[in-house]
Amino acid sequence: MPDPETFLLPHIQPMAGGVVRITDRQGYQASERWTKTLAEQARLEALIETVKPPLPAGVAQHRLLITPFRYPPLRSGSRFTPPDQREMFYGARALTTVLAERAFHALRLLEGAPLPPGKAIHRQQTSFHVDIQVQRGLQLQHCLKESALQAVTDPCSYAASQRLGRVMRQLGIEAFEVPSARAPQEAPCVGVLSVTAFSSTPFDFQDWTLEIRPDGVTFASFGLSQVITLKREQFLVDGRWPGPDPA
Repeated sequence: MPDPETFLLPHIQPMAGGVVRITDRQGYQASERWTKTLAEQARLEALIETVKPPLPAGVAQHRLLITPFRYPPLRSGSRFTPPDQREMFYGARALTTVLAERAFHALRLLEGAPLPPGKAIHRQQTSFHVDIQVQRGLQLQHCLKESALQAVTDPCSYAASQRLGRVMRQLGIEAFEVPSARAPQEAPCVGVLSVTAFSSTPFDFQDWTLEIRPDGVTFASFGLSQVITLKREQFLVDGRWPGPDPA
């Protein structure tokens, strides 16, 4: 990739609009199954809070927006986050993209630890929308050459994308768009690197139940009267489950 000072800088521009994200079910419903009374649950929530990484200093935002910034990535990092960096808020411009990304990572957990025949994992999730507005944004699908874009969206490797993630942090990029590695024909993913990028509080909450089986993931939203199934085979690369390999 060319030197970012000469290549990416001219493409930095304001960026705004809605972002959708899906996350684990929050609040009371997430911990009520572990307790018998409200007093016990309040105590459990307080204990959980004490072991979480600290919130970013001086930031007054909804916890759904700042929680991703509290945690380090996985040992090998994530797509745009090297292992030595804090995570970012990662969503997409459309729900279809978000569900594809979530299905991939749910199935990834089964690799190497298959479920017994006929068994499934059920998880409770919540999707929500939020608006962003930044001055230093990048639309990678428009400013990267085709070969570079293919490298940063490689379904089998995080190497190029983590290098680019480090460069974007150095350049003070607040948010960016990029095609999804798991659903490239859908609306792009959105990475938010700054906790000040949000111009609204979360809205349009929808509850989802996930049924995770070896051959795919089914999403059911009873509020939306939607049932969506994504098959494992759509994520295969040359007939094999993709890495991703660390950078």
